[in-house]
Amino acid sequence: MGMLDDLKKKVVDTSDKAVNKTKDWSDTSKLNSTINAEQKKIDNNYYHIGKLYSTMHVNDYESDFAGMMQEIQASQAIIRDCKEQIKQIKGVVICENCNTENPLGATYCSKCGKELPKSDFDGENMIKCSNPACGKYNPKGMRFCIGCGQPLVEVEKKIEYPTKKVCSNCGFENSLENGFCEECRTKL
Repeated sequence: MGMLDDLKKKVVDTSDKAVNKTKDWSDTSKLNSTINAEQKKIDNNYYHIGKLYSTMHVNDYESDFAGMMQEIQASQAIIRDCKEQIKQIKGVVICENCNTENPLGATYCSKCGKELPKSDFDGENMIKCSNPACGKYNPKGMRFCIGCGQPLVEVEKKIEYPTKKVCSNCGFENSLENGFCEECRTKL
């Protein structure tokens, strides 16, 4: 029975090692999870510290922060410009009191009645929808209204058709029916 006892002991030892390794792996995973959670808290606090500093020191930041602060300010300017372009495309002005979108050119908010900020309304580059139920302003060049989807109609420009054929050789003005210049006989 000695051989059977040796085999039993080896199985028990191997099993104990496997259990210990599994426990070690489980403990390591839990510890790594705790480390990651705490690192996220640290990163979040760094983010908030940076955001707080940048809002408190918009104009009086230390020279070490100059590059980053200038990048933030440049990005904020781009975001403001993009938001303004979106408002122009949508044909709206936003109420500062209740955040409601109102038609471009409106003076008072349709929801709360407060006076709206003056918009950079550019009527020359906009087309008003002809649908009386809509009336939204759309940027020129758009084919359909952003408010109701109806086709937009721009005032058509008068197309001027040529009344004469000008000879490329001598500059003589020929009638449209001529195939050759009356002056120099060059093919038109």
